[in-house]
Amino acid sequence: MMDKRTNPLISIVTPTYNRVGYIEDTVLSVLSQSYKHIEYIVMDGGSADNTVGVLEEYRKRDVRLTYASEKDDGMYDAINKGFARATGDILAYINSDDLYAPGVFEAVVAYFEKHPDVDVVYGDTLVANCETGEAHVNLYMPRPEIWLRAGGIIAQPTVFMRRRCWESAGGFRREVKYLGDCEYWLRLVDRGYRFGKINEVIAIELNHGDTLRSTMANEIENEKRLLRQRYWPDMPLREVARSGVILSRKMLTPLLYIYLILKINWRTESGAWGKFIGNYKPKASLKGYLMNKLLRTNLDVWVVDVIKGVSEGKL
Repeated sequence: MMDKRTNPLISIVTPTYNRVGYIEDTVLSVLSQSYKHIEYIVMDGGSADNTVGVLEEYRKRDVRLTYASEKDDGMYDAINKGFARATGDILAYINSDDLYAPGVFEAVVAYFEKHPDVDVVYGDTLVANCETGEAHVNLYMPRPEIWLRAGGIIAQPTVFMRRRCWESAGGFRREVKYLGDCEYWLRLVDRGYRFGKINEVIAIELNHGDTLRSTMANEIENEKRLLRQRYWPDMPLREVARSGVILSRKMLTPLLYIYLILKINWRTESGAWGKFIGNYKPKASLKGYLMNKLLRTNLDVWVVDVIKGVSEGKL
């Protein structure tokens, strides 16, 4: 039998409220992972729809899932309550309209074992529009510490952290209503915790009319500005230096996209993004990508049948 070091318990928390149309797919994406040593805690904010009914059905099928349904003070309060219940060595949270890609937990455990000095790992996302079926890949750069301070982001549903991070930094700050995750990663950076990047699609973000990205764009931008003011160092030419970091990322990121598109076209299922290519059989147009970048056209680049896979439970 594997010991705790090689078989760590992963605790996943999902905050949810009136998401009956999405929660089942999220639950399936967690419980169907090939890595089985997990506990899954769903914190429902007292939903008026059938969210609790769905959770009860899955609780009966799988003892790894537990849930509570009670009023809370927002998403980050629910996450804090969930992590307070968690006993795992590795912690993560995923919202009830996002999904984990197959094989993610194994990849996270392997990365932590190979890099004992890394405290937080994250990866890339596949973004799917529930209404149109369109999809695209979001790639993120490695070594994000300076990037985060400059106002950049990493993809929240892809983030996994060692328990010591939570025990040191404490809970999410509820006064940061929309970007509590970004504030938390910045707090970890301030405390000297190290971040590592897995070059793989870790999660699927489902865009629909009720996502915060759609309904609270202005409020989110205001919080981004406040976080930049708080965490970007006070130095001579402060904004010039910050703009330089943003520009360097904009120059380097297209190289990652070109590399990924070439791997997709060559059907290379080993190495970086190999699991994504193997699981989803995506198509990507290098010509379309380059035309969009150079000429500001709006050509189709990505073809990934995500919605069909979700509806059929093939996550």
